[in-house]
Amino acid sequence: MDGLPKHYAPARKILWVLGVMALGMTAVGLAIAIVAGPVGWLTGGPAAGFFGACTVVIFYRAVALSPVLSLTQEGVQPWRYPFLRWEEIDFAEAAMSSDQMFLVVHAKDHDAYVARFGLLKRKWAQLNAALMHGSVYLSAQMFVVPVADVARAINAELARRRGGHTRR
Repeated sequence: MDGLPKHYAPARKILWVLGVMALGMTAVGLAIAIVAGPVGWLTGGPAAGFFGACTVVIFYRAVALSPVLSLTQEGVQPWRYPFLRWEEIDFAEAAMSSDQMFLVVHAKDHDAYVARFGLLKRKWAQLNAALMHGSVYLSAQMFVVPVADVARAINAELARRRGGHTRR
């Protein structure tokens, strides 16, 4: 594929909208904690803490310069996942799950790839495996381009490296 490395920037507009919504939920939690007294601290306090943490993560992601996905000469670097060398990738696809579109990258040896995850991420991967098969799941909402185009770009590079052969 010409043009490697290729970096896919995050869809910042949706992140800003989500950040404002999370900030609003944080304010609601704080209001409940303040107005409702001791019971409010038991319900509103944890809600404010949770949504406050979400707000920080979302706004950080909105201003971070790191891409959602990078295709390099060495392989694929998805956000929040370990690096995948081209030789480790079987194929990529755009797949629906729960009425949401995802970019799904399939590792040739899924178990070996997941073993490189941290404990919590491994548990998350097990939960995702119940919804759809694959090793890397990135929501289409994270991209500014269609995930089908990203999957085609990955598969085209795989085909080029394999002499024109790929599963998809």
